[in-house]
Amino acid sequence: KLLILDEPTNGLDPAGIQEVRDLLRRLADGGITVFVSSHLLSELEMISEYLVILREGQVIFSGKTRDLLAKQQPHIRLRTVESHGLQIVRELAEAAGHSCEVRGDQLYIMASESFGAEINRLAFTRGITLAESTPLRPSLEETFFEMTESDSDPESEGK
Repeated sequence: KLLILDEPTNGLDPAGIQEVRDLLRRLADGGITVFVSSHLLSELEMISEYLVILREGQVIFSGKTRDLLAKQQPHIRLRTVESHGLQIVRELAEAAGHSCEVRGDQLYIMASESFGAEINRLAFTRGITLAESTPLRPSLEETFFEMTESDSDPESEGK
């Protein structure tokens, strides 16, 4: 009725990982509770219906994986054809109430997927062509790091 595994895919090749993933799904579908402890968060994101996240021995989240991920701030990644376009699109997005961050030749707008059409229209009215517009949602790994970052980290003091 209960299977407890610690790092079950550690050291496996991609085919072995897929076999373990399929086996765990079949067992869970057959009514067996499968408890997996793993540091491979991308793997857990693919196979887990429920998560328990610990920080310093304390439970900081317990619930459905999809509920945790749905709460995270979505964003849109953009690139423009024109070299000056990124700054203009950033100003348009910020004027619409969205925070933004430029990383290299890409602009990340903290907004839902639905804002993508609006920013495309706004950019077009300013003569800017979007080369890419991709809606993104943080992964489980990104969510984990956001939830477990410590302000009391001695190495981060003074930075």
